[in-house]
Amino acid sequence: MNRRKMMKLLGLTPVVAALPSLAMAEKKADKKEAKKAAGKPANVLGEDEPLAKAMQYKHDASKAPAMRTNKKAFCHNCAKYNVCSPADKACKPLSADKVKTEAHGPCQIFPNKVVAKEGWCLSWQAKA
Repeated sequence: MNRRKMMKLLGLTPVVAALPSLAMAEKKADKKEAKKAAGKPANVLGEDEPLAKAMQYKHDASKAPAMRTNKKAFCHNCAKYNVCSPADKACKPLSADKVKTEAHGPCQIFPNKVVAKEGWCLSWQAKA
């Protein structure tokens, strides 16, 4: 092997040596994403959806507009939370113990979607 070939080969060594660590880092990132997604339902209402924008929905009630004057107003203590709209046949309300532990639940205002337990929107109404 001549010197030129040896230098080319040695020049590739760091790249080849880094490939396994890059692959491992990518696997770790994929696992983190999967872990995040596992705890979150697929049909979570996005703040950028048209109906959510119209209702000024926020995942975090502390980021709600100034019209949220009641600081105890959250989705989880709203009369419409954990209630299914009549049009939403696939919706199943959470059991009483699940309401306490789950971070998301159905809302009558947003059919086929679940909202954040700590969220807020314009139609918030205190439970009776």
